[in-house]
Amino acid sequence: MPTTEREAGIAEAVSDLARHAVDFDAPQLLQDLTTHTLALLPPQCAGVTLLDDDGRVAYTIASDELSRQLESHQAELGEGPGPDSVGREEPLGPVALRATGPDSLRWPRFGPRARALGVISVAAVPLRVSDHALGALDLFSTRPPLPSALDLSVARSLATVAASSLLLERRLKGQQVVVGQLRQALESRVVIEQAKGILAERLQISVDEAFRRLRAHARSQGRRLTVLAAEIAEGAGPGELDPSP
Repeated sequence: MPTTEREAGIAEAVSDLARHAVDFDAPQLLQDLTTHTLALLPPQCAGVTLLDDDGRVAYTIASDELSRQLESHQAELGEGPGPDSVGREEPLGPVALRATGPDSLRWPRFGPRARALGVISVAAVPLRVSDHALGALDLFSTRPPLPSALDLSVARSLATVAASSLLLERRLKGQQVVVGQLRQALESRVVIEQAKGILAERLQISVDEAFRRLRAHARSQGRRLTVLAAEIAEGAGPGELDPSP
Protein backbone atom coordinates (compact mmCIF):
# COMPACT_ATOMS: atom_id res chain seq x y z
CA MET A 1 0.00 0.00 0.00
CA PRO A 2 1.57 3.34 -1.05
CA THR A 3 2.33 5.86 1.67
CA THR A 4 0.29 9.05 1.53
CA GLU A 5 1.74 12.53 1.96
CA ARG A 6 -0.09 12.92 5.27
CA GLU A 7 1.24 9.61 6.60
CA ALA A 8 4.75 10.72 5.71
CA GLY A 9 4.10 14.01 7.51
CA ILE A 10 2.93 12.19 10.63
CA ALA A 11 6.03 10.00 10.63
CA GLU A 12 8.25 13.06 10.24
CA ALA A 13 6.46 14.84 13.09
CA VAL A 14 6.85 11.86 15.42
CA SER A 15 10.55 11.61 14.56
CA ASP A 16 11.08 15.35 15.12
CA LEU A 17 9.34 15.29 18.51
CA ALA A 18 11.17 12.14 19.59
CA ARG A 19 14.58 13.77 19.07
CA HIS A 20 13.83 16.05 22.02
CA ALA A 21 14.37 13.06 24.31
CA VAL A 22 18.08 13.44 23.49
CA ASP A 23 18.45 17.19 22.90
CA PHE A 24 15.88 18.36 25.43
CA ASP A 25 14.47 21.87 25.21
CA ALA A 26 11.03 22.05 26.85
CA PRO A 27 9.80 25.31 25.25
CA GLN A 28 10.97 24.22 21.79
CA LEU A 29 9.40 20.78 22.25
CA LEU A 30 6.00 22.29 23.05
CA GLN A 31 6.29 24.82 20.23
CA ASP A 32 7.15 22.04 17.79
CA LEU A 33 4.15 20.08 19.06
CA THR A 34 1.77 22.92 18.14
CA THR A 35 3.52 23.47 14.78
CA HIS A 36 3.25 19.83 13.71
CA THR A 37 -0.32 19.58 14.97
CA LEU A 38 -1.50 22.53 12.88
CA ALA A 39 0.40 21.29 9.82
CA LEU A 40 -1.38 17.93 9.96
CA LEU A 41 -4.86 18.74 11.33
CA PRO A 42 -7.74 21.09 10.41
CA PRO A 43 -7.73 23.54 13.40
CA GLN A 44 -6.24 26.98 12.87
CA CYS A 45 -4.77 27.46 16.37
CA ALA A 46 -3.22 25.27 19.05
CA GLY A 47 -1.94 25.72 22.57
CA VAL A 48 -0.40 23.68 25.36
CA THR A 49 -1.01 23.85 29.09
CA LEU A 50 1.70 22.18 31.18
CA LEU A 51 1.12 21.31 34.83
CA ASP A 52 3.61 21.06 37.67
CA ASP A 53 3.81 18.12 40.10
CA ASP A 54 1.08 19.68 42.24
CA GLY A 55 -1.36 19.89 39.34
CA ARG A 56 -1.07 23.66 38.94
CA VAL A 57 -0.49 25.43 35.65
CA ALA A 58 3.28 25.82 35.29
CA TYR A 59 3.49 27.06 31.72
CA THR A 60 1.44 27.69 28.61
CA ILE A 61 2.54 27.97 25.01
CA ALA A 62 0.58 29.05 21.95
CA SER A 63 0.83 28.89 18.18
CA ASP A 64 -0.27 32.52 17.72
CA GLU A 65 -1.80 35.52 19.46
CA LEU A 66 -5.35 34.09 19.40
CA SER A 67 -4.37 30.84 21.10
CA ARG A 68 -2.23 32.81 23.57
CA GLN A 69 -5.32 34.70 24.66
CA LEU A 70 -7.35 31.49 24.88
CA GLU A 71 -4.70 29.74 26.96
CA SER A 72 -4.54 32.77 29.24
CA HIS A 73 -8.32 32.72 29.70
CA GLN A 74 -8.25 29.02 30.59
CA ALA A 75 -5.51 29.54 33.17
CA GLU A 76 -7.33 32.53 34.66
CA LEU A 77 -10.78 30.93 34.78
CA GLY A 78 -9.80 27.34 35.50
CA GLU A 79 -12.18 26.06 32.84
CA GLY A 80 -12.03 25.13 29.18
CA PRO A 81 -11.01 22.17 27.04
CA GLY A 82 -7.50 22.00 28.50
CA PRO A 83 -8.47 21.70 32.18
CA ASP A 84 -11.24 19.26 31.26
CA SER A 85 -8.96 16.98 29.25
CA VAL A 86 -6.08 16.72 31.73
CA GLY A 87 -7.66 13.89 33.71
CA ARG A 88 -9.01 12.08 30.67
CA GLU A 89 -7.48 9.24 28.72
CA GLU A 90 -9.44 9.94 25.53
CA PRO A 91 -9.56 13.11 23.41
CA LEU A 92 -12.17 15.73 24.22
CA GLY A 93 -14.42 17.09 21.50
CA PRO A 94 -14.73 18.68 19.14
CA VAL A 95 -17.17 20.77 21.18
CA ALA A 96 -19.17 23.46 19.38
CA LEU A 97 -19.22 26.84 21.14
CA ARG A 98 -22.82 27.99 20.94
CA ALA A 99 -24.55 30.85 22.69
CA THR A 100 -27.47 28.60 23.66
CA GLY A 101 -28.07 24.89 24.12
CA PRO A 102 -26.37 22.17 26.21
CA ASP A 103 -22.86 23.03 25.03
CA SER A 104 -23.24 26.62 26.25
CA LEU A 105 -23.40 25.39 29.87
CA ARG A 106 -20.13 23.48 29.73
CA TRP A 107 -17.83 26.47 30.10
CA PRO A 108 -20.07 29.41 31.11
CA ARG A 109 -17.16 31.87 31.37
CA PHE A 110 -14.59 30.52 28.91
CA GLY A 111 -17.15 29.80 26.17
CA PRO A 112 -18.34 33.41 25.67
CA ARG A 113 -14.75 34.71 25.66
CA ALA A 114 -13.70 32.16 23.04
CA ARG A 115 -16.75 32.91 20.89
CA ALA A 116 -15.99 36.62 21.08
CA LEU A 117 -12.56 35.85 19.62
CA GLY A 118 -14.12 34.01 16.67
CA VAL A 119 -13.69 30.42 17.86
CA ILE A 120 -16.52 28.09 16.78
CA SER A 121 -15.24 24.79 18.18
CA VAL A 122 -12.59 23.45 20.55
CA ALA A 123 -11.00 20.09 21.19
CA ALA A 124 -8.18 18.81 23.37
CA VAL A 125 -6.04 15.77 23.99
CA PRO A 126 -4.16 15.01 27.21
CA LEU A 127 -0.41 15.21 27.52
CA ARG A 128 -0.32 11.88 29.26
CA VAL A 129 1.93 8.85 29.68
CA SER A 130 0.30 5.92 31.48
CA ASP A 131 -0.98 7.40 34.75
CA HIS A 132 1.12 10.56 34.51
CA ALA A 133 -1.03 13.55 33.48
CA LEU A 134 1.30 16.38 32.46
CA GLY A 135 -1.09 18.79 30.76
CA ALA A 136 -3.11 19.14 27.57
CA LEU A 137 -2.84 20.05 23.90
CA ASP A 138 -5.73 22.34 22.92
CA LEU A 139 -7.11 22.74 19.40
CA PHE A 140 -9.13 25.81 18.41
CA SER A 141 -11.15 26.06 15.19
CA THR A 142 -12.34 29.37 13.75
CA ARG A 143 -13.87 27.78 10.64
CA PRO A 144 -14.80 24.35 9.23
CA PRO A 145 -13.79 21.63 8.80
CA LEU A 146 -13.60 20.48 12.40
CA PRO A 147 -11.20 17.74 13.48
CA SER A 148 -12.51 14.19 13.13
CA ALA A 149 -12.00 11.31 15.54
CA LEU A 150 -9.04 10.17 13.42
CA ASP A 151 -7.57 13.69 13.53
CA LEU A 152 -7.77 13.68 17.32
CA SER A 153 -6.15 10.25 17.38
CA VAL A 154 -3.20 11.73 15.47
CA ALA A 155 -3.08 14.67 17.90
CA ARG A 156 -3.07 12.28 20.85
CA SER A 157 -0.18 10.31 19.36
CA LEU A 158 1.88 13.48 18.90
CA ALA A 159 1.01 14.64 22.41
CA THR A 160 2.05 11.27 23.84
CA VAL A 161 5.47 11.48 22.17
CA ALA A 162 5.97 14.98 23.60
CA ALA A 163 4.74 13.89 27.03
CA SER A 164 7.18 10.97 27.02
CA SER A 165 10.12 13.34 26.52
CA LEU A 166 8.85 15.65 29.26
CA LEU A 167 8.39 12.80 31.72
CA LEU A 168 11.80 11.32 30.94
CA GLU A 169 13.47 14.68 31.54
CA ARG A 170 11.64 15.15 34.82
CA ARG A 171 12.81 11.76 36.01
CA LEU A 172 16.40 12.30 34.91
CA LYS A 173 16.92 15.87 36.08
CA GLY A 174 13.96 16.70 38.27
CA GLN A 175 10.94 18.93 37.94
CA GLN A 176 12.89 22.08 38.81
CA VAL A 177 15.09 21.78 35.71
CA VAL A 178 12.06 21.63 33.43
CA VAL A 179 10.30 24.46 35.26
CA GLY A 180 13.51 26.50 35.13
CA GLN A 181 13.65 26.15 31.36
CA LEU A 182 10.03 27.20 31.10
CA ARG A 183 10.49 30.21 33.37
CA GLN A 184 13.42 31.31 31.26
CA ALA A 185 11.19 30.90 28.21
CA LEU A 186 8.60 33.17 29.81
CA GLU A 187 11.26 35.86 30.11
CA SER A 188 12.26 35.28 26.49
CA ARG A 189 8.68 35.89 25.40
CA VAL A 190 9.17 39.60 25.95
CA VAL A 191 12.03 39.65 23.43
CA ILE A 192 10.05 37.56 20.95
CA GLU A 193 7.05 39.88 21.25
CA GLN A 194 9.32 42.87 20.60
CA ALA A 195 10.81 41.18 17.53
CA LYS A 196 7.37 40.31 16.19
CA GLY A 197 6.26 43.92 16.50
CA ILE A 198 9.41 45.29 14.88
CA LEU A 199 9.22 42.79 12.02
CA ALA A 200 5.51 43.45 11.47
CA GLU A 201 6.13 47.17 11.27
CA ARG A 202 9.20 46.79 9.05
CA LEU A 203 7.48 44.50 6.53
CA GLN A 204 3.95 45.87 6.92
CA ILE A 205 2.54 42.45 7.75
CA SER A 206 0.43 41.08 10.61
CA VAL A 207 2.01 40.11 13.91
CA ASP A 208 1.03 36.47 13.33
CA GLU A 209 2.69 36.49 9.90
CA ALA A 210 5.79 38.10 11.43
CA PHE A 211 5.97 35.31 13.99
CA ARG A 212 5.49 32.67 11.29
CA ARG A 213 8.41 34.05 9.30
CA LEU A 214 10.55 34.44 12.40
CA ARG A 215 9.95 30.86 13.49
CA ALA A 216 10.35 29.43 9.97
CA HIS A 217 13.71 31.18 9.52
CA ALA A 218 14.98 30.02 12.90
CA ARG A 219 14.04 26.42 12.12
CA SER A 220 15.50 26.48 8.61
CA GLN A 221 18.82 27.85 9.92
CA GLY A 222 18.93 25.65 12.99
CA ARG A 223 18.99 28.67 15.29
CA ARG A 224 17.22 29.33 18.56
CA LEU A 225 14.17 31.51 18.13
CA THR A 226 15.10 33.68 21.12
CA VAL A 227 18.58 34.44 19.74
CA LEU A 228 17.17 35.50 16.37
CA ALA A 229 14.46 37.56 18.08
CA ALA A 230 17.07 39.33 20.22
CA GLU A 231 19.02 40.32 17.11
CA ILE A 232 15.91 41.82 15.52
CA ALA A 233 14.92 43.58 18.76
CA GLU A 234 18.39 45.17 18.78
CA GLY A 235 17.96 46.46 15.23
CA ALA A 236 19.81 43.71 13.36
CA GLY A 237 18.46 40.49 11.87
CA PRO A 238 18.84 38.65 8.56
CA GLY A 239 17.59 40.14 5.33
CA GLU A 240 16.19 36.77 4.30
CA LEU A 241 13.20 37.47 6.52
CA ASP A 242 11.98 40.22 4.23
CA PRO A 243 10.69 38.14 1.30
CA SER A 244 7.91 35.70 2.07
CA PRO A 245 9.38 32.20 2.42
